[in-house]
Amino acid sequence: MKKKGFIILGIVLVVLTIVLENITPEKVIWQRTYHENETNPYDLKVFYDQLDTLFYQKKLVTLKNTFYEFTEEDPSINYQQNNTYINIDDGFFPDKTSEDKLLAFIGNGNTAFISANQFSSSLLDSLKIVKNFKGKNLMKTDSLTLSFVQKPESLTYKAKLKFYQNYFKDSSNIKSLGEIAFKSNDTLFEKTNFIEIPFKKGLVYLHTQPEIFTNYYLLETSNTKYINQLLSYIPTKVPNSNINNTHTVIQNGSTSTFVDNSTFIYFESNYKTDADISNSPLRFIKKQKELYWAWCLLLIGVFLFFIINAKRKQRIIPILPKVRNTSMDFVETIALLYEEADNFQPIVQQKIHIFFKNIRHTYNIVTDKTNPKLVEQLSLKSGYDKQKTKELIRFINVIKTRETSSIELLTRLNKEIEDFYKNTNAWKN
Repeated sequence: MKKKGFIILGIVLVVLTIVLENITPEKVIWQRTYHENETNPYDLKVFYDQLDTLFYQKKLVTLKNTFYEFTEEDPSINYQQNNTYINIDDGFFPDKTSEDKLLAFIGNGNTAFISANQFSSSLLDSLKIVKNFKGKNLMKTDSLTLSFVQKPESLTYKAKLKFYQNYFKDSSNIKSLGEIAFKSNDTLFEKTNFIEIPFKKGLVYLHTQPEIFTNYYLLETSNTKYINQLLSYIPTKVPNSNINNTHTVIQNGSTSTFVDNSTFIYFESNYKTDADISNSPLRFIKKQKELYWAWCLLLIGVFLFFIINAKRKQRIIPILPKVRNTSMDFVETIALLYEEADNFQPIVQQKIHIFFKNIRHTYNIVTDKTNPKLVEQLSLKSGYDKQKTKELIRFINVIKTRETSSIELLTRLNKEIEDFYKNTNAWKN
């Protein structure tokens, strides 16, 4: 009967999951992911799909691994010219080996267009602009206007997500191509945001507004002339270079080389291929949302099955409670009664009785009223200060005859007796 109930429960959970999955609206991910194949607001699918049209004279190649790994797979890239590398991301931070390979690729006579909010310090240092990179807080900025230095096109848009606006300071080794204007704390700023840097035989273009290439802004912005003009700066042929796209082919143990006169657009994907994932038999399941949910439910079902059947079939061993300390319970009960009665005189009497008993046992001193020298004898034998001894005995004689005592008097009595014990060798019962 129990197994039948678990089966029914499992079926209900599966049905509820499917229903909730179908009626729940798809969540919009407002994160700067810059994925070329996704449709989230800050992805690049719209722009990526237009690359073949924008650069019809070049062949589009998408880099699914690092630039270093790509050049290792195709060494002929090291000898190519007049090709273009494009990277659009929130930050440009390649590994050092890939960055060195990219700079060598540019220096050989190629072009790189990089649009990012942040750039690696090593790249800026290699391009000699590391100290010219600044940032401005745009948390209170409503809109930004992008324009060109020598072109009339401009683009005004409102930032959906707040961020720090980066820009470049003009210097002799860079060429300013575009500017950004914005207000911050009622002050108008006009800064360089698009620059050209010659690097050996090639050119590097750095741009600081990657969000304008995303799905959200391409679909929301009516004026796309700015983006078209921005991409038109990418030259089809780098000055002082020749097309020399050499490919090496190995056939039957012999090596042959030929020249391909076509040029390429190397688009850097922000999601790299993981060899373990690409070879995994689950790669298709993970790409399909329905299959992925079914796979997860299957794993959960198997897990529950093992948990349910892992229970021991033998009689349950009862858990014996620990033996309670009834003496502590009694003390707590008596203390609670005294506290509710708001009369602590019985405890005061017991405290005084135990104190005098310890004195008689330790110092052989008579502690009743028949001993007028109690203070002097107690101070002398215990070594306790005579004045403090006198005050302690006087205080005891006063409160032991009272009918009621408060918690304050009991606390004071306890404190003075404890001070006596602490400063003498009297035995404490």
